[in-house]
Amino acid sequence: MGFTPDADFPVIHGEKGQIKAIFKCKNGGTFRINGGVVENAVSDNCTVEIGKEEYNKELLEEYFKANNIEYFIESNQNKDIIKVKGLASHACRPHLGINAISHAILALKNAGVSNNLVDFYSKYIGLETDGDSLGIKCEDKYGTLTCTNGKIWTEDNEIIGSLDIRIPVSLDNNEIEKILTSIDCNETEMIVKTNRKGLFYPEDSKLIQTFMKVYREVTGDKNAKPITIGGGTYAKEMKNCVAFGCAFPNTNNRIHDANEFVDIDELLLQVELYYNAILELLKL
Repeated sequence: MGFTPDADFPVIHGEKGQIKAIFKCKNGGTFRINGGVVENAVSDNCTVEIGKEEYNKELLEEYFKANNIEYFIESNQNKDIIKVKGLASHACRPHLGINAISHAILALKNAGVSNNLVDFYSKYIGLETDGDSLGIKCEDKYGTLTCTNGKIWTEDNEIIGSLDIRIPVSLDNNEIEKILTSIDCNETEMIVKTNRKGLFYPEDSKLIQTFMKVYREVTGDKNAKPITIGGGTYAKEMKNCVAFGCAFPNTNNRIHDANEFVDIDELLLQVELYYNAILELLKL
């Protein structure tokens, strides 16, 4: 069962390629930042520890208020603890979320903070979700590249952040990797951890047409078409395999967010779809 978080239809004939990378910034002083829960979702939280004299509190709050960002500042002796609240969203559709990490860092930039992390992040990432400032923005007929910073943490004398990049199915992952690893900004290093090619089957292939036939017969939807997605499924791990299910149009299953769910009636409909699909596949 494959998940299709941005789906208008549950037969998937293409899945974007995926690069997971991290950036490492040398960190000095008492500055600390931690945020996010998982790498493959927009961060909905971020906490910053910073000296009271290291930033302009008025300008920081001015940024948050101007961008309608929920925040809280707690004073502790000579430092402030800044907590920022965002909105989670699957990494394949980051434009639907509010990245708490991004807003925290840009607020610090607005408040006069200049260090390796703030300078790198504000120059190359910011609030973008398409990788434009990183030099990797691209698209094909099936979709656009997406880029998400899901986690950030302070470790010893470094600040490390994750990047989850989804690459259009017809484009070359290796070209994106070359661009990323060539970035040079102060004491910041970009490291590619994994590089997974995309998956694609033509719409007229027997496998896709079989699933299309079953879906149309069971649901009565004669106008449905197969889709490509930004998310990844088990299908990349096997030959002659695509994901089939289990999201339906107009249902927000809150994938990779709090209270993720499946509608019981839709789950039963999926059982019928899978049963009929297996029977049809046996005929191939």
